[in-house]
Amino acid sequence: MAELKKTGLRITFDDGETLVRYLQPILAAKYIATVTPSSIDPTKFTGEYGIDWCEMDANFSKIVKFQNTPTSDISHILDEPSSQFIKGGTDSQKQALLKKMYKIVQYYGKDYPLTWINLPKGKVASVNIKTPLISGKDEKTDFLTIVKNPNFEIVYDKTTDAGSNPPIKLEKLKSKGSDIEIKALNTFAQTEYIIIQDYNGDEVGKIEMCPNAIENLAVKIIPVVFKSTPATETTDAQALYKNATNGTKLVDSLNKKAFYQAGIHCTIEPIKPSPECIVIDVNTKDWSNYYDASKNTLTDWTFAVTDINKPKQEILEDGIKTALDRTKKFLLDELEQAYDSKYRNNFKGALVFVADRDFIDSSNTTVAYSQNIPLRSQGTIIFKKTISKGLTYVHEISHMLGLEHTFLETDTNSHITKNSKVMNENIKNNNELVASRNKLIKHHEGRIKEYGYDDDGSPDQKFIDKEQLKISNAKKEIEESKKEIKTFKRILSIRKNYPVRITKSKSFNFMDYHNTKVFFNKIQSEIIKKECVDFYK
Repeated sequence: MAELKKTGLRITFDDGETLVRYLQPILAAKYIATVTPSSIDPTKFTGEYGIDWCEMDANFSKIVKFQNTPTSDISHILDEPSSQFIKGGTDSQKQALLKKMYKIVQYYGKDYPLTWINLPKGKVASVNIKTPLISGKDEKTDFLTIVKNPNFEIVYDKTTDAGSNPPIKLEKLKSKGSDIEIKALNTFAQTEYIIIQDYNGDEVGKIEMCPNAIENLAVKIIPVVFKSTPATETTDAQALYKNATNGTKLVDSLNKKAFYQAGIHCTIEPIKPSPECIVIDVNTKDWSNYYDASKNTLTDWTFAVTDINKPKQEILEDGIKTALDRTKKFLLDELEQAYDSKYRNNFKGALVFVADRDFIDSSNTTVAYSQNIPLRSQGTIIFKKTISKGLTYVHEISHMLGLEHTFLETDTNSHITKNSKVMNENIKNNNELVASRNKLIKHHEGRIKEYGYDDDGSPDQKFIDKEQLKISNAKKEIEESKKEIKTFKRILSIRKNYPVRITKSKSFNFMDYHNTKVFFNKIQSEIIKKECVDFYK
């Protein structure tokens, strides 16, 4: 900014006396241009683009809200050394973690988290620009200039900067701010910025516009019906599909209200005349474990570790074995196995099972569930109570794409790191086993070489064959453990990038339990979009 100089005033009187006085300069106003949605009321946000922002206190010294959630509603913070969430946390700890979630720039010595927007080509975002005064004197003649960027068109007060038109100027800055519209003209692969300058041409703000290519996610609705005649089963399946998709309402909820924010486009496969469905026969041994006849509800299969009729250890879709000491098998796991066994097709995407029965468990509140190990088994299940509620599908598919809840669930806080330690111990033990078996083999190979053996095999050769089989099995265990560790590291990485938890029902986030689910934040959007890219690779 140009240096201000004193202005001298010389007065000469009739008698020739001269008087000089210097006027004190008026300090130039210093502003920071802040950017928020034009209407911060979440109920008025359409959801066709993504936006994440922070609001600062009057001194511009700390964040007071992030995506409309007060920082006072942060209930837990991540302790990185243990990868555990701990209750409370100081205000400075919360501020430091929040700043890791946003791109921070400095203007006039003040940290400012940039507003982030994911704007698909052809879509329009409406934002409000305010100018908190940092120092100096506010002047009514001050103005802001929005620097032209060829990837966007800016419209203000019916004036556009398109083509050869000059940049947009926001004159006579208002306390309530100025609303502008941003339209994405192109698809771009690198982060772009919309720069905001003051009257001197100095940068006082900018908007982070993330790469806006669209990734696709295929969704298949799989009705879960009860055993009847083939004709009735087909009719029931078609009715369930119709209730779930509700014309175009489900796909609109997935796209226009939710996943467009992350740059994801969902397509729902049409139902076939002879629909793919899972038929539950509660009179069979397997399915009876997942049905409560007294309540006419579905449930998970709970059993004792010592139960001789408990499920056998299974290899899941990613090659990971189920735990030997578990006491529950999820209905969702059984449905996925039944689907794979029955159809074994090459569908790659999100399987959504829908049922016309409610679900009962210890909480008596489950209306749907999924597994948030990123796109592993690809499944979620929606029960009767919310089969027509599109935002339930958004929430559950987001779990499938790797997102955890925005609030802390105590039963999931430690199991990731605990299991990761167990898998590392498994690798260590199996590597030791492999090393010891190789020593034994080397010893017996020496005996065979020294004493010889018949073609039908000596006891030493049979021993070697047996030990080599043990080595082969141990190496398989090592690979399975490595796969699990890779998954755990992925989840821990997600936690590190989103290191706070909010009191339940206090945010408007899709991963909260709130009647009004409106937003994905910046970190969530990056996670689920990357998951789609990696999954289809």
